[in-house]
Amino acid sequence: MYHLIYGFKRQIYIKKVKKEREIECYNNVPVITILQMARFLVIVIRFYTKREYFLKYSLFLL
Repeated sequence: MYHLIYGFKRQIYIKKVKKEREIECYNNVPVITILQMARFLVIVIRFYTKREYFLKYSLFLL
């Protein structure tokens, strides 16, 4: 997931992911929890589609 989105909106995604990855590490390996992944998916959907019903649908799934 992280590598797939890396090239798209690089500045925003890298800042967001690095902030979350600095919080939790296990044996020097970054751990992304389900909640953090859900937040990241909402950000991805916002940038790929700017339609409101996609945002509402994604927030509803959370």
